[in-house]
Amino acid sequence: MSTDSLLPGSAKTELQHRLDICIAGRWMYEQGYNVACEGNVSVRLDDKRILTTPTCMNKGMLAPEDLVVTDLDGRQLSGQRKFSSELAMHLRRPPRGLRLLDADLIRLCFRKLSLDSAAFR
Repeated sequence: MSTDSLLPGSAKTELQHRLDICIAGRWMYEQGYNVACEGNVSVRLDDKRILTTPTCMNKGMLAPEDLVVTDLDGRQLSGQRKFSSELAMHLRRPPRGLRLLDADLIRLCFRKLSLDSAAFR
């Protein structure tokens, strides 16, 4: 996968979002922004669902199938792992104009790691 494949959030598939989160997690870990199981990343898939990183898992070692989908009330809809205790913070909508994980960060992750989607298969 290359940075050219990055699309606006609403144009991405769930798989593309899963890959982006894994890449961001790996980059944050390699840069020392989080250690082991610290921190979480999430993205709204639509008006009813959030894709988030699981609890007790090193964000630098994530695979797409490790991620968890919840509804906006915090009920787990899919995923084998448990969602983070920080989920409540991720369920709140950020103020208008604030993007918690934007395309620039994802592009930087791709450039720094030189990853492609085969790394997650």
